[in-house]
Amino acid sequence: MDDQTILRISKENILYKEIAKVLKENILSRKLKVGEKIPSENQLSKILNVSRHTVRLGIEELVREGYLVKKQGQGTFVKLPELELEIEKCLIGVFVYKADEQTDSPYLKYLTTFLSREDILLTIYQISDYPELEGLCRKIINDKFVKGIISLSIFSEGDKDLIEFLQRHQIIVINIGRRIDTTNVDWVICDSAYGSFLMTKYLIETGHKKIMFLINEPHTCVIWDRLIGYKLAHQYFNIEIEEELIIDCNTRFFENSKEKAYFKIKEIFKKKQKLPDAIFCVSDAGAIGVIRGLEEMGYKVPDDVSVCGFDDISSAELFNLTTIRNPYKEMSKKAVEIILKNLEKKIFIPENPEKIILKPEIVIRNSVKERG
Repeated sequence: MDDQTILRISKENILYKEIAKVLKENILSRKLKVGEKIPSENQLSKILNVSRHTVRLGIEELVREGYLVKKQGQGTFVKLPELELEIEKCLIGVFVYKADEQTDSPYLKYLTTFLSREDILLTIYQISDYPELEGLCRKIINDKFVKGIISLSIFSEGDKDLIEFLQRHQIIVINIGRRIDTTNVDWVICDSAYGSFLMTKYLIETGHKKIMFLINEPHTCVIWDRLIGYKLAHQYFNIEIEEELIIDCNTRFFENSKEKAYFKIKEIFKKKQKLPDAIFCVSDAGAIGVIRGLEEMGYKVPDDVSVCGFDDISSAELFNLTTIRNPYKEMSKKAVEIILKNLEKKIFIPENPEKIILKPEIVIRNSVKERG
């Protein structure tokens, strides 16, 4: 066998495994439903720009694994025979904001790692508005595959009825990122007040006297905790709080918080002659929006003004952003431990919900400059 033949076979092996993987992911995420006919080999060959033979290898792989079934003269259909029972016990859904930078955050990486160790499957649902969230919850209940939901700051205290609706249908719910005390649900959060206190204290200790606090996220208990931390740090140093330095972007749920901060800072700085020493945003998304807005107006960060955020999302490092890092690994691990315990004991509505608060840490990069 010559080198070219070996290369062609090797390439086909890689391609058909990738095709099988993509199809499997679509089946497990319910994009391809049980009983649904998938596109023909010819159609998939054109869509994926590979040979029909390669497509056939990928399909045969999933037929062997039990994900697909071929019906003579009809086509290939999604099957999920024995796996259907396994999914009913072991499929966990994760709710995240659609197009939010948190969707590729360490939360998902750690959740995937911890759940896979327990042979539990994970599927991601991206939410863009509340009607979509309500419809999705009803669909999950009707499908009867998902046994638990991990909400990444999607559910809030106002979602009591929706959470209880899921629980009554024997779906375990746990919230990461926001505390919820209006109903019996487990949650794991970061101590936002402490993190905000740490950051404000650091800014004051590095010579920043006028610190703008920019609220570019919807009003939740998390955001109010961050405002409390900002105020407590001022009180700690006996510095009078200037209320005009607390700026609210009036961001609603599912709005683009980065854009809100971007437009708000441009609006403010067009009117103001004197800059604050620092701008502390309640999220990294806001801080990134502020940096872009300032740079467009000719200001330099941190030479003209320091900027910092909260969360340490994946793009924070790209902007050299000083921020507060959530304990993503510990929060994810604790959430998985709780959901595993509830799965084992069939606890759908906890009498004494777990309320876990973990400490964040400050991450110092180059977006803050020491002032004289």
